Amino acid sequence: MGVPHAKTVIAYAFGNDWINLIQPFWALPFLTVVKLNFREIVGYTALIFVVTGVVILLGLTFIPF
Repeated sequence: MGVPHAKTVIAYAFGNDWINLIQPFWALPFLTVVKLNFREIVGYTALIFVVTGVVILLGLTFIPF
């Protein structure tokens, strides 16, 4: 397909990390310690998801490999 191997690997890694922001199971131990409800952080998670998506998209589009 003509895509450099390095760019493919980085896109896969960023995509995997980005999708994990939708289901923030990584935050469950943190929520237990600080005694927060899950719905109290979902808005922040959605905001980080959008901002990170834009940064990843711009990085993969405009950075030459």
